[in-house]
Amino acid sequence: SRAILERSVKDAVVDEIINIIRDDYGLDMYEDDFVRMMYRMELKRFSNGVNKSLRVSDEQEFKRREIDFLIALQNDKASHIKSAVKYIESTGKHIVIFLDNCDQRNTEDQQEVFLLAEQIAETWPVTVFVSLRPETFAISNQEGVLKAYHAKAFTIDPPNMSQVLQKRLQFGLKLASGEVSVPSLSDTDLKLTQLSNLLNVMISSLKDNPDLMAFIENVASGNVRQAIDMVKDFFGSGHINTEKILRIYSEGGYYKIPLHEFLRAVIYGENQYYDPKTSMIKNIFTVNTDDAKEHFLLFTLLILLDRESKNSNRSKGFINVDFLYDKLQVLGYLPDQIDACFAGAILNKLVETNDRVLIDVAANKSNLVRPTSSGVCYIKILYNMFAYVDAVSVDTPIFGKDAQEKILVPGLPLDIRLDRTEQFLNYLDDIFDSSIGVANDIPEVLEAWREGSKRIKRDIAYIKTQPVSTYKY
Repeated sequence: SRAILERSVKDAVVDEIINIIRDDYGLDMYEDDFVRMMYRMELKRFSNGVNKSLRVSDEQEFKRREIDFLIALQNDKASHIKSAVKYIESTGKHIVIFLDNCDQRNTEDQQEVFLLAEQIAETWPVTVFVSLRPETFAISNQEGVLKAYHAKAFTIDPPNMSQVLQKRLQFGLKLASGEVSVPSLSDTDLKLTQLSNLLNVMISSLKDNPDLMAFIENVASGNVRQAIDMVKDFFGSGHINTEKILRIYSEGGYYKIPLHEFLRAVIYGENQYYDPKTSMIKNIFTVNTDDAKEHFLLFTLLILLDRESKNSNRSKGFINVDFLYDKLQVLGYLPDQIDACFAGAILNKLVETNDRVLIDVAANKSNLVRPTSSGVCYIKILYNMFAYVDAVSVDTPIFGKDAQEKILVPGLPLDIRLDRTEQFLNYLDDIFDSSIGVANDIPEVLEAWREGSKRIKRDIAYIKTQPVSTYKY
């Protein structure tokens, strides 16, 4: 994280080791007494070398040359630190170096970190840990610099998502209530009652609404940071009726956040309309070509993967890509369409390969794939929720002028969004009947879409009967 402004990662790491040992452990590698102790053998050889006669004849010149000699040793920064580390180790201490977050940098920097870690571990009396994501390690182990070495890998399972979120929220509650002081606001009596109430609402909702916690866990797929970001976005979202939540909580002491309400905050983020480039939630009805039936390509792919992975005799539910290509081509999809669909699904972490690498599936169809928990979430939860279809309807390319006039209607009022979503579902129903509907070899796709479409239309009909003031969709 501190290597952004450095000339190279190597320079950043070397400088940081110097700073940490000095600031955290009180050992200044450039302090005179320390330098002379660590280079005592070199100074002894210097004293007995060609400058030996100067010790008696010209002591000042001898000391000047001795200082120049030490400065020259220090100027080779990497070698100097190596010598310092060896000296520290000789005093009975052991140094362990952690190189963290290097997978946040570009590939070139990552390779440099790997090589640097290998060189340090090989030539310094230290232990080096490099923290990587599994897919980053897999790529470098197969194609990068790690391929030439035998690194020892330790896998750390992600923590329990529910416990992490609860602990974070409980700590936030202590800050908001003033139980834990905020150093930067030490001169004020900070008690944020409304924020405390909102935190209590979220804490109880995560406990009492299993659908909410399941959604977060599935979409995050083990990524704790993403789970925390989802909860954080809820608190700052303009799509949430915070006034209503706080009013109900103050009146009855309880409010359970429904999934559709939380989903709106996650889908839109800070935007007024859905933006697939910034949203954590992807649009599974988008297309890559001018073929209308492609609206259902990703939807069908995920259902096929979910079904086959459960029935697979293979380890961990991976499915051969060839099988999926055959199934999808029977439905009339072209290989190029399937290639683009696979690439997007893997990139958006809806599908994963057996080696966890973002590969070109089309170039190597023997790869094994399976749906991620996030991918399954789209075909089990999201596709049949009004809040989701309402959002993605404005992002999905619409084929046909008549359909465009009915669906591409701007506006945020609830009545407009209800009508727009219903027209969008009718449009998808028509395309489904004329394309995917003939494929009787995958009836679960037919059943899933029909049930999802019917459910949303029932929700729309119900919402239309309610007073607008009571709903915040």
